Amino acid sequence: MVRIELQNYLELVQLKTELFRTQAKLEWTRNFPFRSFVRAQLLPILPRLQEYRLYRLAMRIEAQKPTESQISPSDIIVSQSTEDERIYSVDVPAYLDGSCGGKDEFARLSENFKVAARRPHLLIIHGFYEEEAKIIFEKAKNLRDTDVVLTTPNENICNYFISHVPCAIACFVVPNVGRDIFPFLLALRNLDIDHYKTFIKLHTKRSLHVADAGAWFLVNLLSFIGSNEVTKQLYELADQNVTSLYGLETFKITDHYINNQPWLSWLIGSDYSSSDVKFIPGSMFLGTGFFLRSVASRELWRYRFDGENGQLDGTLAHAMERYFGVIAEEGGGSCETLMELIAAKDER
Repeated sequence: MVRIELQNYLELVQLKTELFRTQAKLEWTRNFPFRSFVRAQLLPILPRLQEYRLYRLAMRIEAQKPTESQISPSDIIVSQSTEDERIYSVDVPAYLDGSCGGKDEFARLSENFKVAARRPHLLIIHGFYEEEAKIIFEKAKNLRDTDVVLTTPNENICNYFISHVPCAIACFVVPNVGRDIFPFLLALRNLDIDHYKTFIKLHTKRSLHVADAGAWFLVNLLSFIGSNEVTKQLYELADQNVTSLYGLETFKITDHYINNQPWLSWLIGSDYSSSDVKFIPGSMFLGTGFFLRSVASRELWRYRFDGENGQLDGTLAHAMERYFGVIAEEGGGSCETLMELIAAKDER
């Protein structure tokens, strides 16, 4: 009965999100009537234009090439605030935009330092956009039995997080490198994750190339941490004995494969061009502690990530989110949608 209620809730969230997206389109039509008229006239050929646009976009993307140069543990400097012990600065000199570790109020820590776990579950948030970060924090502050960790290059977001989320155990101020993926890997390096049963990974999604008025961000937020009860049910449904991930959608890792093939081949060591392995697009998901520990053990933060330059695809971060699907499969798990997770439990 509980699972049916959860399924109904998730379906309602998707309907509300579609309504939100439709309202945004109507608002756009009211504000730009001439553009709307032109768009309506072009509607019959829009699918072909969209296909051509995506094709041209893919052709302009230059896949980043792997490099043998790696980051060593001694290259990462972790410092702790002397004013609030939950605030940490993670400086990586190999990436030029360091954080705040050089300030006097931060004390350098040892390479092996770990933030201790306090609760059985973990929520990891990457905050880049301040408005969306505050929306996530508003939901996160209601969670129970969940340690909440933030990574961000923005000290203002960090300070707001610490003061507004009761279950906050750490904020890592990190370089703006590798999108939300490199900060995620850095956080795992400095967290004691041995006893977490499940985790959720979210970030302040804002795709400038997708005109959805923030609907994708909203549907992920409400699906994973819409309320403490929703999150609790998701924790209970996840199979904690395998390395699985659960998201709103799954794609095959061969999606946009040509753009990500150089790094994927480097990471995997074989050709996955015809693979059926799936991944979670957008890298917002529910996962098991086994998956978390499998990722951490690989020390993927050692690879050199690309600086942020508005890339749409082809970077190590894009390849890495596909590689997460491979890690899930290798550990006996898989990438599934939340609806598939609910259906699988109902069949047992």
